[in-house]
Amino acid sequence: KKVAVLEDEKRQRENEPDAIKDLIRAAGPSPEESRMVQDLQARNRQLEKELEEAMTDTEVRMRSLRQQTESMRTGYEKRLQTLQTTNKQLSDKLAAKHGGKETP
Repeated sequence: KKVAVLEDEKRQRENEPDAIKDLIRAAGPSPEESRMVQDLQARNRQLEKELEEAMTDTEVRMRSLRQQTESMRTGYEKRLQTLQTTNKQLSDKLAAKHGGKETP
């Protein structure tokens, strides 16, 4: 009887590698799930690429807007300085015309 049990155990050990492989295969994803994961990974890569392009485009546009803003600010500062100089000159002429009296 012991010999028969030992022989059964030996046969089970010999068959076990296939059983383990079957268990591993059964626990893994199905072919459909594998395809779905691959599709999702491809979509993720596509979206990451689109996001990177959008971010690059946004950075370029922001840089351009900053340059435009700086150019406008500089232009307005020059215009303000010109107007202040003209105002001072006109005020001085007006004061000289009225005999040095300052007008309100």
